[in-house]
Amino acid sequence: MENKKIITYLDSGANINCLKKHWKNLEFIRYPYDGDNRPKRENKKWEPLVAKPSCVKWKDDHLSWEEDCSTWAECTGSKIYPEICSVVGFQKEKDILHLDSAYKSKAQIFLTSDKGDIISKRNQLEKICVFKIFNPVKECVELISYINFYLTK
Repeated sequence: MENKKIITYLDSGANINCLKKHWKNLEFIRYPYDGDNRPKRENKKWEPLVAKPSCVKWKDDHLSWEEDCSTWAECTGSKIYPEICSVVGFQKEKDILHLDSAYKSKAQIFLTSDKGDIISKRNQLEKICVFKIFNPVKECVELISYINFYLTK
């Protein structure tokens, strides 16, 4: 039986320790728009795969030359970028970039430590982006249930 991997985007600060038993089923991706704010996994610096960039600007591109495999031509918003901006609010630039990168990278799950701008608009964003959004610390039980459900589809 083929090992199914769920593409899981990590927003800055997303703590994934509750997913320890599921790491083998998850392919973690992210784009480091927020600099050195790395995902937390057992208190170690750890790097997931690099997601596709959205409308990244030079000041937001915190990858080394070795890590960065995108061209500037690829650093554009997706077809849903304007809708994400409209829902989240144009002033929340980093949130928009993370959500759009997850969409462009075909993520099935978006993990965030956000308590307001993304989580409060989750229903609208999930319809637009076609992925599920969770705060893994506050919604660990729901997240694991969703992963188990997804793996049995």
